[in-house]
Amino acid sequence: MIMLTALAMAQLAQTFTLEKARAMSSEQLAKALLGPDAASIERVVVHPVGMEVPARSLHKVTMIGVPGPAAGGPGWCRRIDKIAHLTPVVPGGNSYVNAMPTQVEKIEERESVRLADGDCSKSDAAFFSVNPKKRASQFALIQRLLVAREQAKSGRPLPFELQCVDEDGARAPAFGGNRCLPGNGRALLASLPLERAFNVSAGGQGVRYSLNRVDGTRTRQPVHFDAQVGMNDGKLAVDVTVGESEGRITRMTIKRHIPYPF
Repeated sequence: MIMLTALAMAQLAQTFTLEKARAMSSEQLAKALLGPDAASIERVVVHPVGMEVPARSLHKVTMIGVPGPAAGGPGWCRRIDKIAHLTPVVPGGNSYVNAMPTQVEKIEERESVRLADGDCSKSDAAFFSVNPKKRASQFALIQRLLVAREQAKSGRPLPFELQCVDEDGARAPAFGGNRCLPGNGRALLASLPLERAFNVSAGGQGVRYSLNRVDGTRTRQPVHFDAQVGMNDGKLAVDVTVGESEGRITRMTIKRHIPYPF
């Protein structure tokens, strides 16, 4: 059983409205939610309920942690974010309908990391979330891509199949002269912006359900998911899909496209 301190219980008992949260500075809102732990927070993002305009109620508050070097050795930067989830004060209240007060239901922590590029204090750098259950696989995937990037720079034959795709074609002037033409996938791999990775999904086994439209039954099928890494090179989004076998990269596809507007 988790025992809450008097301070923690008081913080959870506080009520917030969207208007109140937006009127507070990042420092004020973090202190109201975390107390002394607010010193570890750099900035705060307020999330309303739903997509209605104007927004009415408060859904959650994301508190972005102060980044710094990761413990355990050089090469990585680390950040701990805290997410406060809020629920209507009135049990069963519909926060989509009225601008009703909400209170903190729980506060969770989320670890994010990035490859170090000499300065871990950059507040605008891209970080990717660490999945506690797949942490080792995520880090191993980035390390294998670092090795692949060096192999592409070296001029030696690559030990895997490499393809590249320009998803938006001629509509993206940012492609410039470095288009995905036959043979230049290697150049794109050599300049892969791994330091700007914002999403790292380790591959593995999973399940997929298919629906029989006649009788409504669902069939459970085992599937294999390839590993994927999402990055941004400053102009374009770069998605890398990696096929692996026994800890080795066997095939890779680099896809570039215009960043999505969200």
